[in-house]
Formats: sequence, C-alpha cells, structure tokens
Amino acid sequence: MNCPKCEGKSRVTSITRLPEVSRRYRRCTECFLTFVTEQPYEQIVPKHANKFSAKNQPPNTLLSADDVRAIRLAYKNKPEAQTLLEFCIFISRHYNVSYDYVPKLVYRRTWAWLVD
Repeated sequence: MNCPKCEGKSRVTSITRLPEVSRRYRRCTECFLTFVTEQPYEQIVPKHANKFSAKNQPPNTLLSADDVRAIRLAYKNKPEAQTLLEFCIFISRHYNVSYDYVPKLVYRRTWAWLVD
C-alpha cells in the first residue's frame, strides 16, 4: 500500500479486527505519515485458498484429496471400541502412510484447506 501523501511504501504497525472489517494502522517508510486502511472480511482471501483445490493438490503427495476425505469420514464412523492408535495403524497400512501422520489428517493439522 502506498502513502496517500508521498506515494512511498508503507508498513503495517498494528491491526484491529472489528466485527465487519479489519482495520490496519500503517506508517509511511519515507515521510513517516501514519494512516488507517480498512478492508471488509469478504475481500480477505485465506492464504492458501487459491493455492490448492481438490483438482490442484500439493505436489509430491502420497494421498489424494479423496483419500483424505475418506480417512476423515472413516474416523467419524469408527467403532467406539476402536482406539485412536488402532485406527491409525489400520489406516496407515491401508494408505501406506506413517501411523503418526493419520491424526494430523483427522485433526486438520495437515490438509486444513480441504473442505469435506
């Protein structure tokens, strides 16, 4: 964002999140003018919203988006008697991934961008 006074570059000094907008307080790096910009939340795009989609998945992945959805669905429908460790071992053998990677999928620590 450029300074309204001198058209120099500016830096964000702080951000206030209000119910409808994100308010950014900025300072020009050249003339040191401070000014405020506001952006409605509808215009704010998540960092990886455009980066990946169901068709354009991350490179070098062992799993597809459909695999991740199937794993999450299987976790929701797993028998109550089955422990998380048993579930992770079963899934890891079926999909050929590490058993400690499965909870990361289930709890959205990885593939968080994927909508079920």
